[in-house]
Amino acid sequence: MTVQFWLFGLDARTGDLARLGYVRRPAPPTLPQGPKGPGSSVYACGHLRLHSAGLSADLPQGELRFERRTGRFWLGGERIGRERGYALALPLVLHHEARLCRLHAPDWRGAQLRAHVLPAPVRRALPAWRAARRGLEAHLWTPAGRPDVYGAPVLPPVPAP
Repeated sequence: MTVQFWLFGLDARTGDLARLGYVRRPAPPTLPQGPKGPGSSVYACGHLRLHSAGLSADLPQGELRFERRTGRFWLGGERIGRERGYALALPLVLHHEARLCRLHAPDWRGAQLRAHVLPAPVRRALPAWRAARRGLEAHLWTPAGRPDVYGAPVLPPVPAP
């Protein structure tokens, strides 16, 4: 999730989260606080909430929480293993990524990664991130079961800013 959270940060700075319908709110005091207070905002869209400290999502099984700094997951207040946590979080992340492909281009993330000098932890985590993205193709198929000719996912239109 190291690469993904670095990219979420880019999404926030470039305004893509707003273009995708995320609503920015002040971080609640329950989130981990730095020396200057709660820090960054929370961006919410549907059941998913993003914050620099992690993510949370309302799932049928309960609230999924991921703490970025420790890599720990919780479901319904109970700590769960990373494997299960990643399995629950991955569809949410891939849906976000598919919407970005529709907003920009199929290789938008690749272009972003090539355009920046990546921090060492992000560079080290790239192989795992690329492996996880292989599931992105499933989010780019039309309801008829054929890949979209232009590589754009068939999802609800993105609201204008």
